[in-house]
Amino acid sequence: MGNNVIVLVSDLDNAIRGEINVLQDETEATRLVESLIESGFEQERIRVFLGDELQMEVRHRPVVSLSADAEQRTVKEVAAAKEETPSPNPNGKQESPGGAAVRAASAVIDSIAEPFTKNGQKFSAQFGPDILSPA
Repeated sequence: MGNNVIVLVSDLDNAIRGEINVLQDETEATRLVESLIESGFEQERIRVFLGDELQMEVRHRPVVSLSADAEQRTVKEVAAAKEETPSPNPNGKQESPGGAAVRAASAVIDSIAEPFTKNGQKFSAQFGPDILSPA
């Protein structure tokens, strides 16, 4: 594994930016640096590094977020809480604890659309045989 010589020449107006030259050996790098200095580049703008390329391995981990699954879980939790809470008193004088929360949760359940539907039509019905047949 041979080392490469890296010659970095920074820009005059912005030292963060510059030009990088990767050369195979030190004699090529020496000739490049000599020609840069002879053509007017300041020595402070020229940096020389010795290095070699490293192998890298990139691994990606999938991150999955299922929003429909979260809605279904919420619906199931609210339905379970509704079953555990006693119904309100028929004479209407005193409401059971959590009764208002159960009613609010019922409103939320009613407002959540059924999964795999759009505008009241099932997703699978939108791709019927008439759509797939040639015109």
